[in-house]
Amino acid sequence: MPPLQRHRLVWLSAAAWARWHDRAPAAERPLLDAWRDADRPLVVARPTQPLPAGALALGLPAPARFDRRRVALVAQRDEVVRAGHFPSLHEVAMAQAWTGAAALAQQLSLCARVRVYGSHGWQHLTGERYVHPGSDLDLLVELAHADQAPAVIDGLQAADLPMRLDGELVLPDGRAVPWREWAALLQGRVAQVLVKSMHGVSLCDATALQAVPA
Repeated sequence: MPPLQRHRLVWLSAAAWARWHDRAPAAERPLLDAWRDADRPLVVARPTQPLPAGALALGLPAPARFDRRRVALVAQRDEVVRAGHFPSLHEVAMAQAWTGAAALAQQLSLCARVRVYGSHGWQHLTGERYVHPGSDLDLLVELAHADQAPAVIDGLQAADLPMRLDGELVLPDGRAVPWREWAALLQGRVAQVLVKSMHGVSLCDATALQAVPA
């Protein structure tokens, strides 16, 4: 299995679920059992502390019926049964009959892959209630190279959507930048942007974003 970056979805073995159930506080067990029984994924996260070799930091953001609880878990790579992705913007737009989002998906498909994560992504995946009136539409825009960012940002800024548009532009090496910060960099309003990766968070200028890490 290739390296797993932030925002990838993973499905885990029965043994991993059993181990977590035994170690979890009693208040979390109904949530873990429901997730396991429905064969739902967890999301790969950036570790907040050093992990043993071969371990992954994972997150389970619960829906409204579980009080939107956020559970952090750790699994071994060999406990991952399969991996996947959040739904595409096109899938979500078609399901919700969002004409503006469908048009944006078609426009951006010419230069990038666009996925929906956050509350709208989880609601589409699970059928559970995540979205509330103040929910943003969080997009994960996977670029082939940094030169595509200006065209993508132009499309995002011009989009006609009924909710605020948020999310990240992701480079092929997994580095991710909030798209609004990248827009500010292109406009000269900031000299550096916050860059997230599996290895941490750093500040980069435009030249560093273009560079391919060794």
